[in-house]
Amino acid sequence: MAKQSPQAIISELIEIFCNPEKIDLLEDTVAKTVLYTRPSSKWSWSNRFLMAMQKSDDARGHRQWQEVGRNVLDWTKQVTIIAPLIKKVEDKKTGEPKEIVTGFRSIGLYDIKNTYGKELGDTEIKQQPPLIEVAKAWGINVRYEVVSGCWGYYSPDKKEIVLGTSDQQTFFHELAHVAHEKIDGKLSHEPEKYAQQEAIDQLSCAVLARMYGVKVDKYTFDYIGMYAKKNTADKVGRMCLRVADKVSQVLDLILQTKTEIILEVEN
Repeated sequence: MAKQSPQAIISELIEIFCNPEKIDLLEDTVAKTVLYTRPSSKWSWSNRFLMAMQKSDDARGHRQWQEVGRNVLDWTKQVTIIAPLIKKVEDKKTGEPKEIVTGFRSIGLYDIKNTYGKELGDTEIKQQPPLIEVAKAWGINVRYEVVSGCWGYYSPDKKEIVLGTSDQQTFFHELAHVAHEKIDGKLSHEPEKYAQQEAIDQLSCAVLARMYGVKVDKYTFDYIGMYAKKNTADKVGRMCLRVADKVSQVLDLILQTKTEIILEVEN
């Protein structure tokens, strides 16, 4: 970790964010990269279960494989899933068109091991993000899956963090959500409170990122600016000053838990 304390980093970031002359100097030293997209990420649970039962973790049709630069080796080896038969009919009550399921049909796909061509990238995350042991100590499961419309999310009901990127900054943000919830209880969806919550958790993320050797300062400024309703030093700076105490509490809880885990292992 860096020698700077979390509080010192918070102060430094707020000073930068409050100073219009320094905004243009903001930079990020890490960029988010999405996990490669698999069509199965959008399938129903039952079809993903069927695919797993056939020992496949990525199955696609011939044309889908061609679109990503791969070709099928053996056309007889297929992974079978089930698709509904959809029919458009007129709603008798409203007169509007609607879709109904009239039955099901099987679809034959091809497992990635039965294809050749362009490499798609790693299907497994080889290195877990720093502080993942904190999430586990709090009973939070962490898993990777391509997430539609966002980089990742924390589900309080399922007690899990789902990540659509291998970059640690998204994990830090979601871990901050968990810590924030442990401090304040169930988080609010009321617009003003929600905006402050997002600012707290992203500023916490930016501090943790610096402590672990990367910067997400520009991304953090833009992110908080989105919730401050204006991407200016005045608005972002005020928002950060408003939430600084809570950010300090969130970071203290995360790092205290990390220390307790280390002491427990040593003893």
